[in-house]
Amino acid sequence: MIVVYYDGACGPNNPGGHGGSGIYITQNERLLYQESYYIGQGPHLSNNVSEYVAVIRALSYLLDQKLNHENITLYGDSNLTVLQLSDKWKCKKGLYKQYFLMAKDLKKHFTDISFVWIPREQNCIADELSKKAIFTHKNKTVDLCGPGLLHRETTSQVQIEMGL
Repeated sequence: MIVVYYDGACGPNNPGGHGGSGIYITQNERLLYQESYYIGQGPHLSNNVSEYVAVIRALSYLLDQKLNHENITLYGDSNLTVLQLSDKWKCKKGLYKQYFLMAKDLKKHFTDISFVWIPREQNCIADELSKKAIFTHKNKTVDLCGPGLLHRETTSQVQIEMGL
């Protein structure tokens, strides 16, 4: 079983601040991968965009590792992402809409995937990773409307060793 904790942050302004995402992935209760990822800054960035980027990066990692046929549960403290990706809420508009569509498209490649809402207190590692990305970035920004969003060479990525 694969468990993913994800979170996104945008600050100091939301929208329009700096964005970061954090993912923490375990397989059979052992750490598989963790990431603190700086997204960028600008008027097209919001907390919801950052949350979806976290989901996209987690699903992309799992797909790259050919783990898309495993039992996967993603835990997040964003009611919006959980309910939209569980097909309980629709996405009509918002800064995050293109990222919702990307996440939904990635989700199609998985055979046994679910999204579960958890309180922020239970998502502290992913929350810390998302905030760490903002505070440790190297002042590189990304045009969030451009195709380079998910390319590692266009942004600063910080790998965090949590000692867990």
